[in-house]
Parts: sequence; C-alpha cells; structure tokens
Amino acid sequence: MNIYSGKSFYNEVFELKYQDVKTVTDSNIEENYDYLKIPKTKGYREIYCIDDSSALYVLQKNFLVNFLDYIPISENAFGFVKGRSYIDFLNTHVYKNYKNIYYLKLDLKDFFSSIKSFHIKQILEKHIYTNSSKINKEIIDDIVSLTTVDNKLPQGAVTSPSLSNIVFRFTDIRIARYCEKFGIRYSRYADDIIFSSDKKIIHAPFFINSIKKILNESNFHVNNRKTKTSIGSLTLNGFRITDKINLTRKKRAKLNTCLYICNNKKKKYVLTKLNSSGFNFSDFEDLANYLNGTRSFLIMIARSCNNNNKVIDDLIKEIELNINKFLQ
Repeated sequence: MNIYSGKSFYNEVFELKYQDVKTVTDSNIEENYDYLKIPKTKGYREIYCIDDSSALYVLQKNFLVNFLDYIPISENAFGFVKGRSYIDFLNTHVYKNYKNIYYLKLDLKDFFSSIKSFHIKQILEKHIYTNSSKINKEIIDDIVSLTTVDNKLPQGAVTSPSLSNIVFRFTDIRIARYCEKFGIRYSRYADDIIFSSDKKIIHAPFFINSIKKILNESNFHVNNRKTKTSIGSLTLNGFRITDKINLTRKKRAKLNTCLYICNNKKKKYVLTKLNSSGFNFSDFEDLANYLNGTRSFLIMIARSCNNNNKVIDDLIKEIELNINKFLQ
C-alpha cells in the first residue's frame, strides 16, 4: 500500500502533471474512442476502440502499469492476467477419471458494462490513500472519468480488463468459498465460468441458483441461454476437456482445411481459396499471424497435463512449415 502526499499521485501514477490530467478529465472522453457495434446471435456487442496516440490512452496505460497491476486478484481468475492463459483456465477441470465428472458452464451477460462507476469507486476507496480526504475524492473521481464511458466500464479501454478482475475479486472469493463446501472446482475467464466435480450436486437447481444469487448481489447476471451442463467432458470455444485438453473435431477440421489449402503449390491461389472457404485473410502476413496464434495455442495444449498427443505434435510441425513458407 502506498500513501501519497497531496497531489503526488498524478506525478507518480499518471506520470503527468496535475493540470495535464485535468485537461483530459475535463474534455469529452468519448472522443478518444471509435464506437463499434459487433453483431451477436441475439443483439450486439459494444466495443470502444481507443486511439493509442491520445492522451487518454497514455493515462490509462500509466495507471495500469503503475497502480492496477499491483492490486491482487482472485486465483480463480484467468482472463487478462499475466502468467495465466486460456489453457490454464480450462486445465483446472482436467481429471483422470473424467468419465465420472460433472461439468457446468455459465456465461455472464454484458460483463464489462455490468461494472458501473460506483463499483470502481468502492474498490479505489480501499486502495488510494492521501493526506487529504478532499484530494482522495478528487483522484478517485478523475480515475472514474478516465476509465468509464456513460458510467460503465467500456470494452476496449486499456484499463477495463484489469479493473474487471479487481472489481470481481470479492465475487470470485464468495463463489470459490461456496464451491469448497462441496468439493467443486471453479475457474473464470472474463465472462466464461466453469464448475466441475465428481458430485452430481453441480447440476442441481439449488446449486446453480445459489451461484446466480451471489452474482446478482454484485450486479452480474447469467445468460441462461448459454448455460451448459454435461457429464464426462465439456466443449467450449473449440476445445474439449476430458483427461486432457484437445481441439474439437469442428475446430480441428477448420484448421486441417486451412493447412490443406496452404499446401497448394500455386501460392497465388491460396488466399482466394481460403477466403472462399470461410476464412478472412487480407494478406499472407495476416495468414501467418493466424497460423502463429494457432501454433501457440497448440503448444500450450501439448504442455498441459504432460499431454502426449501425436495429432497435436503433427499439426504444430505442419503449421511451422507453412509459417516459414508464407513469410519468405
């Protein structure tokens, strides 16, 4: 915990003079974002793309690195956390006796926009201390101005992922402690939540309703349409959890299609053929980035649970050959 003297918070955390910060907070914050509506199955997702050349971006970045990164978060949170990955999130629910395991997956509605200005104020009041209550309030009000839009956390701001985990920490702890009573594993990656256990209680209405009650008390709500229960395995976002983590057949088929087309000796036809097959690559660098990202995921899968999987190993080797070919 740091105790700041007067307005030194502005210099030490924002790395700007007090008046320079006030110039930004007194301006129209929304002008620093490009607002996008991304269609979903039902409705749309709001994305705020911040201009990384703006003073707001600099302030958010400095606040993140000099302050937010030092605030503890729950061990159950895996999204947007240094040293933790999506594979770690899934790996929490790997069992040797997976055929007897019950799984429950919940999805949170409007995750970022459910976090309001008052949530952020409550958290900051526990972590910001100065020698003046008046300055304390001013700093907190300025931070809220710099990190919210329309009194809610915008998806796309530099600080939103970290703030979401910090705000959610109390809820994470409550859920984890409740799960401990029943021997249930719990992990969360942003708005995706997974529970697993060898006890059927995990599918009982009273357990699911108890989790919903904890979430509702913190202003978070479950998207009932996306609630999923299963026994023996869980499929999520192209991955399948059993006694190891693997790609689903659908995701593996898509990757195989990509690699098959990439093997075409006539390189100039590759992008055209890929894009007519459901991909959307603007150039070969874009394709190489996709292959690189997929390779990284496969390597993490291979390392999880000492996963010895020849199919994965062969895919990694083939991807590496194609990356080299398209970056030449």
